[in-house]
Amino acid sequence: MIDTKREIKFRAWDTTNKRMILEPYIHFVDGKSFYLDQRSRGGKMRSDLEIELMQFTGLLDKNGKEIYEGDIVLVCFNDGSIYDHPQHVYFEKGSFCVGMGYLSDSKIIEVIGSIYENPELIKE
Repeated sequence: MIDTKREIKFRAWDTTNKRMILEPYIHFVDGKSFYLDQRSRGGKMRSDLEIELMQFTGLLDKNGKEIYEGDIVLVCFNDGSIYDHPQHVYFEKGSFCVGMGYLSDSKIIEVIGSIYENPELIKE
């Protein structure tokens, strides 16, 4: 079950520089997201058009790694068997999902990548 008191956190994929941006560099102003790139002198802001925002699900994998939208994960069925290929985490109709079901009904074994950094891990 997903904790309704979970911490609300985000990360973002920088579509220009092809790298993951973590908090505390992501900011929201007037409902729009942007991040401050600390690598640039004086900092550089990027608009929400230049990043793909992903929310923390409130869950951790077996190694204690936070699970975010866009993560590629190994998933276990209720009987203990493992999906034959990795699945990605997404948000749809008000719920976090993985594969063909709700994330809350699945057991995430391990985060192995993200759809932005490791798209080759997902089979079509």
